[in-house]
Amino acid sequence: MGNSQSIDESDTEYEVVRIKKKVEFQKPHQSHLSSEASSSENSEMSSSGDETDEEIFEEKSKSRSKRFMSTRGNNDEIRDDFDSDSMPSNGTGSSNSFGDTIDETIDETIDETIDETIDETIDETVLSDVDESVDEVDEILEENSDAEETRDDYDEATERATITGDDDDATERTTTTSKKTQKTRRKRLQKIVYALNYAAASGKSSETKYDELYCELNHNNEAEHDLEIKAGVATGLSHLLRSALQMSCLEDDISKICYSLELVYRCSKKSRVESYEANGLELLSHFEQVLRKCFDGTLRNMPDFVVKCIVKIFAYFALLKRAKANMTKNQNIIDLLVQVIDSDISPIASIDAIWILSTMASKSVSREKISMHPGLLDSIIKCSIKGNSVMKNEASAALMNFSAVKSNHEKFANKPNCLEALRKHLLSEGDSRGHAANTLRNLTLSEPVKVQVINYKNGCILDALMKVALNGSDMTLSFTVVQVLKNCLCNGTAQSMARHVGLLPMLSKMALSNKFPQVQSLAGILLKEFSRKINHPSPSHSFFISSVVNTLIKNKKQKNDLLVSEMLIQQARTPANLSKLVHCEGLFDTIAAIAASKDARAQANIVCVMRKFASDSSTKKIIAHQTSFVRAAITILQDEDVGAKSAREEAIYLISSLASVDKNRKILANHKGLVEAMVPCTRVIEDTKLRGLAVNCLSSLMQSMVSTKKLGIL
Repeated sequence: MGNSQSIDESDTEYEVVRIKKKVEFQKPHQSHLSSEASSSENSEMSSSGDETDEEIFEEKSKSRSKRFMSTRGNNDEIRDDFDSDSMPSNGTGSSNSFGDTIDETIDETIDETIDETIDETIDETVLSDVDESVDEVDEILEENSDAEETRDDYDEATERATITGDDDDATERTTTTSKKTQKTRRKRLQKIVYALNYAAASGKSSETKYDELYCELNHNNEAEHDLEIKAGVATGLSHLLRSALQMSCLEDDISKICYSLELVYRCSKKSRVESYEANGLELLSHFEQVLRKCFDGTLRNMPDFVVKCIVKIFAYFALLKRAKANMTKNQNIIDLLVQVIDSDISPIASIDAIWILSTMASKSVSREKISMHPGLLDSIIKCSIKGNSVMKNEASAALMNFSAVKSNHEKFANKPNCLEALRKHLLSEGDSRGHAANTLRNLTLSEPVKVQVINYKNGCILDALMKVALNGSDMTLSFTVVQVLKNCLCNGTAQSMARHVGLLPMLSKMALSNKFPQVQSLAGILLKEFSRKINHPSPSHSFFISSVVNTLIKNKKQKNDLLVSEMLIQQARTPANLSKLVHCEGLFDTIAAIAASKDARAQANIVCVMRKFASDSSTKKIIAHQTSFVRAAITILQDEDVGAKSAREEAIYLISSLASVDKNRKILANHKGLVEAMVPCTRVIEDTKLRGLAVNCLSSLMQSMVSTKKLGIL
């Protein structure tokens, strides 16, 4: 079965495969806005997604639908289970194929009836569905010779064209012959279906005709299956199935009818739509009855095989808009599909049933309705843990799709083994890892689930997410993991997340790496969120400073001046943090480097940070002794760029603030280049108040210089 695989905005529900997430579905797999307060970081985060949830759901749904159809080829599972050595029989135990037991009397009687006239006593409903009219059947019988004669004509025309080189003539004859062949085949098909319905009307079964029908339908030519639909095969089989359900003597024919329908519905989507419009609702009703017989034990002939056939037909129907809508509204069908998943009938049938339910949930309204169906989520979670690799993958995609129901998040996460299943999928290989990440992305939009995910088994889900992110080979997957972490970050989880071993250093490295720009940007946004939420005297603050700030400021090869400046200004806004930051090793060297940066935004941020340090009574006595800090101020004062005017004025303020402490003046006055940088800046200051402040500062510094000379310091 196909899988539904999407990135959407961090605050939007993800749908497989963004089915709307599939879920985009890779369908269905082929899909979330949080209630966080708006901020510059949040708006930046919101713009990081590329598609809407509904778009992703649809994209994944289409992808998974294509994969589903691609499995209906030569290696079809039903074909494998129903080969020439294991065709349904009448249960006598003496026959393994349609043709081993032949009622010759019935067969001869039917053939004679068709060749002469259609018996008026046969049920009118049966006759009306054999073809558009009795006249059309007779016309086809008259216009066409038998198949052998047609084949001879074709061979003769081809041979003559080869000898004479008359290609155009050969093409024309071949086209004419092809039309004759199609008419002949349509006649045979109608004859077979009519014969089967005739037998059903009389309450008898014809092994011979089933054998002929199987030979006609057993191929993978879509165009030929389209012809079968036009010939009324699906309609005839639908009525035949109705008769078989009504007459116990025909019960053994059910397996043959269901298999024949599965074969004929390998036609094109257009033909399938036409057939569904004509017989779809009737067939859904019939299939519902048949499945109940299979589960309650009243259908004795190959019930497991019948279930697989019907589920596969449901899968074909799930690709049709109207059929999917009808199936979604039918609670009985949903219940039967859940039974298929829970049963031990066949892993193939269970996988198909999961895919069908996931595809039916392609719209938000139907998704919520289906996800609330009793036992559905429990069954899918069970398959995602205990099934084979294909089943696990399909189940993980379905969980992704259903997790897009925001109103159901808490109930979803509280399902037994749900979080454990997601953890295991994160550690697995293949698409299920991405499905699990997107499921968590959806679920963590709800506040209670955030705490559950972070605290689950002492943070083992965090460990799994980190392992996926560190793999670093898949941009989409890494991006989704960081989105999950951002969703999880809130006031109730910030401390435990900050203390989780390796998490903050990992995010710091991702924020510095430019391998995936989108991931780099999102990791930076998340770190800024941590900077806003983790403050002194929180137990996690010291750990945050050592693991994040140190990682960023000590990395010489990879720099992100803007990110570091934004994190520092976020920390500096809380006065209690300044006394801790001032002792951070390498901090002032970093400040000096950013002050010389060509990034105007980073420079403006770092000037604000410097002024915070210079204004705080607990730090201004310390930073005046930091050569790197004073050097940073000089660098800003000497920047003659027009855009740096505001930064120069801020530098005047912070130097004046530092000079307000007597002990600082001597240090500042004797720092080479400081006074020399302030003088020209003071001359061009237009603001009278600021200019006066600068003059007073220079005056006090000059007095300190005279005083120090007297003391022999200079």
